[in-house]
Amino acid sequence: MKIPVIDLHADTFMKHLVMKTQPYLKDFYQKNKKTSEYQKVSENFSINPKNLFKGNVKVQTQSLFLDNLYTTNGLHFSMKTISLILQHINENENLFRIRKISDIRKNLENDKTGIFISIEGLEVIQNDLDLLDIFYDLGVRIVAPTWNRIVPYASSIMEESGIFEKGKELAQKMNEMQMILDVSHLSIKSFFDFEKITSCPFIASHSNIQSINSHQRNLNNDQLKVIQERKGVFGINFCPSFINPATKNISDNYPEGYEWIYRQIEYAAENFTLDIVAFGSDFDGISSTPTGIESPEFYPLFADFLIEKGVSREDIEKIFYKNALRVFEQLK
Repeated sequence: MKIPVIDLHADTFMKHLVMKTQPYLKDFYQKNKKTSEYQKVSENFSINPKNLFKGNVKVQTQSLFLDNLYTTNGLHFSMKTISLILQHINENENLFRIRKISDIRKNLENDKTGIFISIEGLEVIQNDLDLLDIFYDLGVRIVAPTWNRIVPYASSIMEESGIFEKGKELAQKMNEMQMILDVSHLSIKSFFDFEKITSCPFIASHSNIQSINSHQRNLNNDQLKVIQERKGVFGINFCPSFINPATKNISDNYPEGYEWIYRQIEYAAENFTLDIVAFGSDFDGISSTPTGIESPEFYPLFADFLIEKGVSREDIEKIFYKNALRVFEQLK
């Protein structure tokens, strides 16, 4: 069953950036950019235009995530990443660029995938909050202040401290600009510090439930309660080490990973509401995926699986795209 999909997080263009800039790969890129070889390599990424189409993905969020190699010149490399995104869109007729929220809803009925750009780690603005205005004009509406690194604004999950004085300035600016705060990767204290001083929509674009899997990147029940109260969502992350539950439940007809995702959905329904569930695949940002969930092509099969589990089409539509769309439309 094909249902529109909104994916809140992927890192595909970080891979493209590495392919194009690292010395051991740059020669390959230069020699093969006029042939099909580079295209063949990129088609082995989890996300490419063909499998986005097959998965009926209508919005694919791509982050401006910077590997540690690129953080000292973050603005430059974030612009290179955007350039690669625009080049990719220009070369593929099934892709288009999302510049404003209204672009999303009007695209749900056609065959194209909109690329929505987010920020994952504020190294991209090189300690200058005024540069957020430029990213906003480029279509960025989702900001995760940090990855697993400390930044001048807030602490990540790698630390126990919270937001800093500049974090308060960030919160004020995001409130004024009406941007979405992505709390994935924030320390627990940073999460609750931001919760007290922000009015903008609250999401965890690619985090799972800690009660199912105790990994520190996952959300505890108090955090999920805040997300529910703020009418936000958490995007189910497909990383095996984040989603693999302590108690496994094997399906005879579907890959084990389907059951892992379903456990997230079931827990949210039983303890909170399905209104907080979305997808944040983390495709191309994770080193492996659960069996059967290698690319967006799995989404229609997963919809069939949910039907067999007794989930209504209405609830499947919420999980696949309506919950995320509701959050986006808070920005109007």
